[in-house]
Order: sequence, then structure tokens, then C-alpha cells
Amino acid sequence: MEFRKSNKLTQADLAQRYEVSGPAVFKFEKGFVTPSLKLWQKIAADMDIPEKEAVLLWIKEKLPVRMHPHLTISAALDVDALKVELEKAGKDPSPQEAIREVVLANPDITPSLKNFASERAMWSVFKPTLKEVLFLVEIDHHLPRLSVNQFRDLLVVARAIQNPED
Repeated sequence: MEFRKSNKLTQADLAQRYEVSGPAVFKFEKGFVTPSLKLWQKIAADMDIPEKEAVLLWIKEKLPVRMHPHLTISAALDVDALKVELEKAGKDPSPQEAIREVVLANPDITPSLKNFASERAMWSVFKPTLKEVLFLVEIDHHLPRLSVNQFRDLLVVARAIQNPED
């Protein structure tokens, strides 16, 4: 409901977007019914919820309330492990493509950062360095609800800070 209202959408708008009925959206929002996992993953992606977290949230809804404390849901991104993987990719003969593939393959990266990383134009225009990609991953971990445009702005600001004379 928060997502719908913050995007100034009606239940009918969401129903049309996800090819369900208006009453189904009402039932989802009130917690009377849980959408299928496939539908929930589409909705969660639009809300920029990482895939792993989305699945855990869906499972939690299926569990009895007394079991909820046993399922902790938090940002599951292992930043240190991802940094190691990115640094290894940075030593590849074509590092930008290798780095891009690491970001796109990680299920804990938010859809917005994945969308940003999937834009070939971003890689050819900005040519982000390993250090800049690590910075974006770190920001993504701490502020997981950023838009593609905000990642673009962050990259520009990071460069301005690193190279103030440019």
C-alpha cells in the first residue's frame, strides 16, 4: 500500500499493471491473501526489494506468526565477499565487462543498481572504475531504495570529489 500511495497509483492501476483484479490488490494490501511467488517477485522488483529478501518476505507471510521471529529478514548482501569478487573481476583482461557481470549476477544487488549496471551506454560513457563500482555497491547496501538516476548522480558526484579540478 505504501508503494502504491507513494507512486500515486490506485488499486486499479496496480491491478492492470500486474494483470490481476482490483479486489485482489485490496486483499493483498490487507493481508487476506498472499500473491503467488511469481507475482510477488514482480511487485518486489518494482519496489526495489532484492530478490533474496523478496523471497524471504514471501515465505514469512506463509508462516504462522509464532514462527516469524525465527526468520530474520535483512539486507543479505555480503559486501566483503562481493568486494573480493569485484576485485578479482577488475584483474580480468576486459575488467569493465567482468565487473558488470559480477554486479548483474549477484541476487542481493537491488534492481535499480542492476538496471544501472545493465545499461551498456553507462559503461561506455562513464567507464566506471573498480573503485567507483565498489562505492556504488556500498551505497546500494546502505541505501537500497535509490533509483537508476540517483546512481548516475552518485557516480558523477564521486568523480567530482575524487578529481575536484575536473
